[in-house]
Amino acid sequence: MPVVDIVMVVFAGLMMILGFRKGLIISLASLVALILGIYAAVYFSNFAGEILHSTFDISSTYLPVISFVVTFLAVLIGVLLIGKLIEKMVDVVGIGFLNHLAGAVLGLVKSILILSVIFFVITIADPNQKLITPKARQESIFYKHIASVFPTIMSWTGTEIKVPELFK
Repeated sequence: MPVVDIVMVVFAGLMMILGFRKGLIISLASLVALILGIYAAVYFSNFAGEILHSTFDISSTYLPVISFVVTFLAVLIGVLLIGKLIEKMVDVVGIGFLNHLAGAVLGLVKSILILSVIFFVITIADPNQKLITPKARQESIFYKHIASVFPTIMSWTGTEIKVPELFK
């Protein structure tokens, strides 16, 4: 098996193990918590800043950063706690194993997406194909399938990827 394939299989295997350990519910809750935390911190940290300033009389120099961090962490922790609660309910119902199995599948999907993005960046950053040689790409069982995932998703969404001048 070519080295490129071994690296892909090991990475995918590790991601599946991590996904199995976390389960689908916590994996999705983590992703949602991150996205909502960033969104809330960007759009609602001013509101949190007003509350923090009136409650703790924090200096206006540090207030924007502190309110951003507090808002982000509050939303992150809140969503993760909701995820934990849902996971406990799933365990009580007796389908916890399915949650973990689905987490492994999600881990595999995430590994494919991550590898595809990495291959895309390597293709742009290494036009002479020294990192992954044409021979290695040809001999690989998985490379052409995984490398095509990110560009395919971008074409489905109608997103055009602009290559920075640095890589041209």
